[in-house]
Amino acid sequence: FDFAVAEDCARFAECADYVDAYGTLVFDIEYAPEHLAAACDAVGSAVLRDRDLVPAGSVGYVFEGC
Repeated sequence: FDFAVAEDCARFAECADYVDAYGTLVFDIEYAPEHLAAACDAVGSAVLRDRDLVPAGSVGYVFEGC
């Protein structure tokens, strides 16, 4: 594969493994706000989303990126 989509790599301390394999082509999704900054530092392209992935404008919608 040419890139990786990871989930919670900062939470589980796996981001470095993805970066070692895919370089800058790692896209991470975090579900806990306390892990977003670490994911951004580690992979450079991460988003924070709500676990239920509700649509924009709906109650509970969360989206933040770096």
